[in-house]
Amino acid sequence: MRDIHKSSKAAVVATLQSAAKKFNVSLDTKNVAIAMSQDAVIANAALQNAAKVKDNELRNGAELLFIYIAPPRNAKWTTLKQKIRPGFYLIRVVIGKDDKGSKAVLLDQSRREVISLPIRTTPPSHGRPRMFSFFGVSVSIDSCSAGVDYTRGGVTFFAGVVWC
Repeated sequence: MRDIHKSSKAAVVATLQSAAKKFNVSLDTKNVAIAMSQDAVIANAALQNAAKVKDNELRNGAELLFIYIAPPRNAKWTTLKQKIRPGFYLIRVVIGKDDKGSKAVLLDQSRREVISLPIRTTPPSHGRPRMFSFFGVSVSIDSCSAGVDYTRGGVTFFAGVVWC
């Protein structure tokens, strides 16, 4: 099982890197998380310089993550009543004052906003289960939802979508 996981993770990282080049970003390939369910996939990678982004830069918005998401084909969306097409997205994180107005903005290859999702911030010890967590990023997936998070400075930023 470890060998299967290593080889499949390597293939996902290579695919993410190839797609990231089209977005003109570099990935921290040691900071990648992947989760799959029967009919959905999500992968999350930190950008190469994500750890160097200063807190004040997050107030204006900073690109931190690169993701691939493929929700189920027959999804009945409940997150903001908008569908998210399967594909690669950059995530710009914007942290509002006292976390109000904090959001994760999914950007397409042209850096156009596809959807804006509210962010929850929690201490890493919050107890939310993590799947395939590596360093500062993790992902979660179940039959009705998927989410990505990034932990820095003792705080975890989480954004998710729900489809049933």
